[in-house]
Amino acid sequence: MPAADSPQVLIARYLQSNGYDKTLAAFFEETNLTIDNIKSSDSEDALTIEKVLDEKRLYDLAVKVEKVEISEAEPSFTEPYPSEATNITSSDVVPSNILFTTIVSYLEPFDGPVLITTAADRGLRIYSAQTPFSLLRNFTAPTNSAILYVEVISPKCLVLGTMTGLLVVISADTGETLQSVPAHTKYTTRIIHSAPYLISASYDKTICLHRKSESADSPLIGDLVGKLDLPTPPEALCVLPNNTLVFSRRDSTSLFYHSLESGLPCLSTRNLSSAVWAGWHPMAIAPHPSNPDLLAVVTSSVPHMKFLLVKTDSEEVIKEVFTGAPQSAYSTPIVVWRPDASGVWVNADEGVVRGVEVKTAKVVARLQVCEKGEKVRALWAGVVDGKEVLVTGAFDKGLKVWRVKE
Repeated sequence: MPAADSPQVLIARYLQSNGYDKTLAAFFEETNLTIDNIKSSDSEDALTIEKVLDEKRLYDLAVKVEKVEISEAEPSFTEPYPSEATNITSSDVVPSNILFTTIVSYLEPFDGPVLITTAADRGLRIYSAQTPFSLLRNFTAPTNSAILYVEVISPKCLVLGTMTGLLVVISADTGETLQSVPAHTKYTTRIIHSAPYLISASYDKTICLHRKSESADSPLIGDLVGKLDLPTPPEALCVLPNNTLVFSRRDSTSLFYHSLESGLPCLSTRNLSSAVWAGWHPMAIAPHPSNPDLLAVVTSSVPHMKFLLVKTDSEEVIKEVFTGAPQSAYSTPIVVWRPDASGVWVNADEGVVRGVEVKTAKVVARLQVCEKGEKVRALWAGVVDGKEVLVTGAFDKGLKVWRVKE
């Protein structure tokens, strides 16, 4: 039996409701549909071509309204903001497309904050996050595939999420593999360490929850104490201060809230779109730096990324705007907060990072990351030595630290 929203059913309903009986009979014969296939238990709620077109008109109108808002006089963005870039290079590293980057404030045996980055050549590099950004470690192939995500799991160790689905724990000092766990069978795209748990998400349509041992310094991943098998691959993932896991999944406009405990019990599901036809799903979530009631969300919408400011555990969308950041169905949108929460940075496929002011939901800053318009793949924003910093990694093989001009 065809789905209630299949094109054949919608066409048959249209022919029936408009009295095209001969055409309907011929259509039934060619498609093997019957009159029972197009009936609905609730005729008022039955999906029709007219309803789909109405939703599309409303969607197009919303896009036009949002574009008008962006084109108006831009309000002042919190200034100064990081706009001066330093290229991070080393003669010991052959340039390769950047896949991931982050700055961590403490990692043994290094002095001061460090910048961690991974690249398409399977390498993992650790730099000092302070000028002159010296290369501290260069692990050329710590795993058997490219590394998509890195998380600190203990003061001396990192856990790596790989393209093969393995979770690999290594020494930050030597690169020695301490543990390898086949948690997933495809890309491990997100990892979060929220003691005592380690959460990982993969394109094999699962989210895994491991519980570490009682020792806070233990580098080992621990036992599997929860696993979610999903209809579609998970995309965005974050943990709230109240120990709630929030995630999205492909082809759904909802955010899913689960308790961060054994079994990952479901707390609620919040749909961010009331439209029957939406055409997007949340791709990245970033909790507000100081307000636990707010989430920044960016979506898979094409041809341009959409930014949403969402009330936590609610269907209320406070702000929304099309950012103008071009992307495709294969893009990996990212959103990161500025430390003062005045705005967010979002990536794009044409080499520009955009700053969105949260108060007005308008794009008010643009940083040209790649000269030839390559994809910006990695972002991190925060504070280093009391000063605001933005880190970008891109498919022009460039790693850059952006600071406020002095």
